[in-house]
Amino acid sequence: MSRNLVIKVNDNLIPEGRWPATCTDVEFVDDHATPWSDTPVDMVRLTFDVVTDDGTVTAQRMFTRKLSERAHLRKAIDAWRGHPLTDAEAQRGEVDLAEFVGAPASVSITHNKKGDRIYSDIDEILPRNAS
Repeated sequence: MSRNLVIKVNDNLIPEGRWPATCTDVEFVDDHATPWSDTPVDMVRLTFDVVTDDGTVTAQRMFTRKLSERAHLRKAIDAWRGHPLTDAEAQRGEVDLAEFVGAPASVSITHNKKGDRIYSDIDEILPRNAS
């Protein structure tokens, strides 16, 4: 399973590159089955409206619901906010992910091939003004 959800497949791929986006939803997914854990894992799904040359499309990315220093969610939040969480903020869980709904971002889209299919994935989330 990809850490990203399928955005578009093959003919309808979102073009690779960095695109302006807005976070439209943060969903907590409890007890999600994953190929890397024998037990279900709590996840977070971030949903974005991504503005491309062809119009606006919806893209999503899933993260394990952890804020440890090596966690992908924490790295994404640090990059998106433009400054890192402190260890104290992360330990206290002081990040209200719901506050990201409506927040502007810049998302990097990459293409990944799995078998005979190609998927568009959100590879990186940055502040909107990031170049």
